[in-house]
Amino acid sequence: MANRRYTDVERFAWILYAAGSQILDYSGFYALAIRLLRQAAEAAEKQGDRQAQGVHLGSLGTAYAGLGQYERAIEHHQQALAISREIGDRRNEGNWLGNLGIAYADLGQYERAIEHYQQARAIFEAIGVPHLVKRIDANIAKARAKLAGDGEAT
Repeated sequence: MANRRYTDVERFAWILYAAGSQILDYSGFYALAIRLLRQAAEAAEKQGDRQAQGVHLGSLGTAYAGLGQYERAIEHHQQALAISREIGDRRNEGNWLGNLGIAYADLGQYERAIEHYQQARAIFEAIGVPHLVKRIDANIAKARAKLAGDGEAT
């Protein structure tokens, strides 16, 4: 029974990861998502599945960011980043660096945001993901505009 519950929670957690924050933005189910993602991360840790654990921790960070809890988002993205680096998951390493950049930008820490964006960009360029390079370039441009005092960047 416990293994079945892990499977159900894990399946939902992967759906959230695949859908990104869009499913949470439209439905407003952040509290439920956080509870289930926490359970999925704990179950993945018990199972020794480091990749799943990292993904679920990163998804938790995304959910917290959606609630405006950027410090908690950063904490979870940093944990996910550490796991991605440990297991050599370059794609998610870039994802979590980009998400850290977003969280820092949301806190008004544009220099830190740019540092994380640049690291993410280097990874996405190295692994050949041009659409993510373009997305990161747009985020860098917005952060630089904010630093320059351009109120148009959002």
